[in-house]
Amino acid sequence: MPTIIFEVVLKSTQEKDEHLKFEIYEREGVKYYVLVYPEENLAKVFELINGRYVKLIDATDETLKFHLKNCSIDFDFSKIWQ
Repeated sequence: MPTIIFEVVLKSTQEKDEHLKFEIYEREGVKYYVLVYPEENLAKVFELINGRYVKLIDATDETLKFHLKNCSIDFDFSKIWQ
């Protein structure tokens, strides 16, 4: 099972990404789920806490530290919009 999933959300996939996949990844224990909205230069970052996704941030140009199993990653969201 992956620790982090970045999902690019398009209008045609929005319902599936925000609801169906959200519920599946939450149930399966994916620690981070990131919904990326390229048309809005926005990423919604969720972390699994006590079995439920909690939104950490609506990221546009922030840097966020993801704590993975054996390392941490500082991810600069401003770089994905370039």
